Amino acid sequence: MAEPKRPAAAFFLYMQERKANHDGAVDSAFARTLQERWNSFTRRQKEPYDILAQRLNSIYIEQAADHKRHGRYEVRAVMEIE
Repeated sequence: MAEPKRPAAAFFLYMQERKANHDGAVDSAFARTLQERWNSFTRRQKEPYDILAQRLNSIYIEQAADHKRHGRYEVRAVMEIE
């Protein structure tokens, strides 16, 4: 089994969520708007994404260690960590 993929950073988790809820085309103008919004957020507004990113990173670290030890790792769904 291949090495586990590194998890997305908080900003990219935010972007994925917004893309999923967006009906129009996802172009550079849309991405720029999301980046500007993200940069204007307070720490409190970013906190849910930071927490999820930290949880995903913890799982990645466990999976990477398992992969290094055994050559495989257990795949965990995001729903298991919420």
